Amino acid sequence: MKTIVDGYLYLKGGYAIQGDSLCVTLYKERVTKKGQKQLDVIGYYPNIPQAFDRLIDTELNQAPDLQYLNDKIAELKTWAEDLLKSALTTPSEVRSEELAQKATKDLDQWKKGRGKASKGKK
Repeated sequence: MKTIVDGYLYLKGGYAIQGDSLCVTLYKERVTKKGQKQLDVIGYYPNIPQAFDRLIDTELNQAPDLQYLNDKIAELKTWAEDLLKSALTTPSEVRSEELAQKATKDLDQWKKGRGKASKGKK
Protein backbone atom coordinates (compact mmCIF):
# COMPACT_ATOMS: atom_id res chain seq x y z
CA MET A 1 0.00 0.00 0.00
CA LYS A 2 1.25 3.49 -0.79
CA THR A 3 0.68 6.71 1.10
CA ILE A 4 1.63 10.11 -0.26
CA VAL A 5 2.36 12.85 2.27
CA ASP A 6 4.15 16.16 1.60
CA GLY A 7 5.57 14.93 -1.71
CA TYR A 8 6.95 11.66 -0.30
CA LEU A 9 5.63 8.31 -1.46
CA TYR A 10 5.70 6.08 1.63
CA LEU A 11 6.27 2.40 0.93
CA LYS A 12 5.84 -0.66 3.11
CA GLY A 13 8.77 -1.58 5.28
CA GLY A 14 9.43 1.99 6.39
CA TYR A 15 10.78 3.28 3.08
CA ALA A 16 9.85 6.41 1.15
CA ILE A 17 10.77 7.83 -2.26
CA GLN A 18 10.65 11.31 -3.70
CA GLY A 19 11.55 12.30 -7.22
CA ASP A 20 11.93 15.15 -9.65
CA SER A 21 13.36 15.59 -13.15
CA LEU A 22 16.93 15.13 -11.88
CA CYS A 23 16.81 12.15 -9.55
CA VAL A 24 14.85 9.82 -7.32
CA THR A 25 15.71 9.82 -3.61
CA LEU A 26 15.22 6.72 -1.47
CA TYR A 27 14.67 7.17 2.29
CA LYS A 28 14.42 4.87 5.30
CA GLU A 29 12.11 5.94 8.10
CA ARG A 30 13.32 5.79 11.71
CA VAL A 31 12.17 7.00 15.08
CA THR A 32 14.44 9.48 16.90
CA LYS A 33 15.24 9.35 20.62
CA LYS A 34 12.53 11.97 21.14
CA GLY A 35 9.98 9.68 19.47
CA GLN A 36 9.69 11.69 16.25
CA LYS A 37 9.68 10.05 12.83
CA GLN A 38 12.56 11.04 10.57
CA LEU A 39 13.53 10.09 7.02
CA ASP A 40 17.20 9.23 6.47
CA VAL A 41 18.54 9.34 2.91
CA ILE A 42 19.69 5.97 1.62
CA GLY A 43 20.76 7.35 -1.75
CA TYR A 44 20.08 9.35 -4.89
CA TYR A 45 19.36 7.51 -8.14
CA PRO A 46 18.86 8.55 -11.78
CA ASN A 47 15.64 6.55 -12.13
CA ILE A 48 13.04 4.61 -10.19
CA PRO A 49 14.25 1.09 -11.08
CA GLN A 50 17.72 1.82 -9.71
CA ALA A 51 16.19 3.14 -6.49
CA PHE A 52 14.12 -0.05 -6.26
CA ASP A 53 17.22 -2.16 -6.93
CA ARG A 54 18.86 -0.53 -3.91
CA LEU A 55 15.74 -1.10 -1.79
CA ILE A 56 15.69 -4.74 -2.85
CA ASP A 57 19.40 -5.15 -2.06
CA THR A 58 18.84 -3.60 1.37
CA GLU A 59 15.97 -5.99 2.11
CA LEU A 60 17.82 -9.06 0.83
CA ASN A 61 20.86 -8.38 2.99
CA GLN A 62 18.64 -9.12 6.01
CA ALA A 63 17.89 -12.69 4.83
CA PRO A 64 18.32 -15.31 7.60
CA ASP A 65 18.07 -18.31 5.23
CA LEU A 66 17.72 -19.32 1.58
CA GLN A 67 13.94 -19.87 1.66
CA TYR A 68 13.39 -16.39 3.08
CA LEU A 69 15.67 -15.01 0.38
CA ASN A 70 13.75 -16.71 -2.46
CA ASP A 71 10.38 -15.58 -1.06
CA LYS A 72 11.61 -12.01 -0.57
CA ILE A 73 13.02 -11.75 -4.11
CA ALA A 74 9.70 -12.80 -5.65
CA GLU A 75 7.72 -10.49 -3.35
CA LEU A 76 9.92 -7.46 -3.97
CA LYS A 77 10.04 -7.81 -7.75
CA THR A 78 6.25 -8.12 -7.97
CA TRP A 79 5.82 -5.25 -5.54
CA ALA A 80 8.22 -2.98 -7.47
CA GLU A 81 6.50 -3.63 -10.79
CA ASP A 82 3.08 -2.99 -9.23
CA LEU A 83 4.34 0.22 -7.66
CA LEU A 84 5.71 1.47 -10.98
CA LYS A 85 2.32 0.80 -12.56
CA SER A 86 0.53 2.60 -9.73
CA ALA A 87 2.83 5.64 -10.08
CA LEU A 88 1.31 6.08 -13.52
CA THR A 89 -2.20 6.25 -12.06
CA THR A 90 -1.48 8.52 -9.08
CA PRO A 91 -3.45 11.79 -9.43
CA SER A 92 -1.33 14.66 -10.72
CA GLU A 93 -2.14 16.75 -7.62
CA VAL A 94 0.14 14.51 -5.55
CA ARG A 95 2.98 13.90 -7.98
CA SER A 96 4.75 15.87 -10.64
CA GLU A 97 4.29 15.29 -14.35
CA GLU A 98 8.08 14.89 -14.57
CA LEU A 99 7.92 11.95 -12.16
CA ALA A 100 5.03 10.44 -14.14
CA GLN A 101 7.01 10.64 -17.37
CA LYS A 102 10.04 9.12 -15.63
CA ALA A 103 7.84 6.34 -14.19
CA THR A 104 6.48 5.51 -17.66
CA LYS A 105 9.98 5.25 -19.09
CA ASP A 106 11.27 3.35 -16.06
CA LEU A 107 8.41 0.83 -16.20
CA ASP A 108 9.48 -0.09 -19.72
CA GLN A 109 13.09 -0.50 -18.55
CA TRP A 110 11.95 -2.57 -15.57
CA LYS A 111 9.95 -4.94 -17.77
CA LYS A 112 12.89 -5.39 -20.15
CA GLY A 113 15.55 -5.91 -17.49
CA ARG A 114 13.47 -6.82 -14.39
CA GLY A 115 15.21 -4.09 -12.43
CA LYS A 116 18.47 -3.84 -14.32
CA ALA A 117 18.27 -0.35 -15.82
CA SER A 118 20.98 0.65 -18.24
CA LYS A 119 23.67 2.81 -16.69
CA GLY A 120 24.19 6.21 -18.23
CA LYS A 121 20.75 6.42 -19.87
CA LYS A 122 18.05 8.76 -18.63
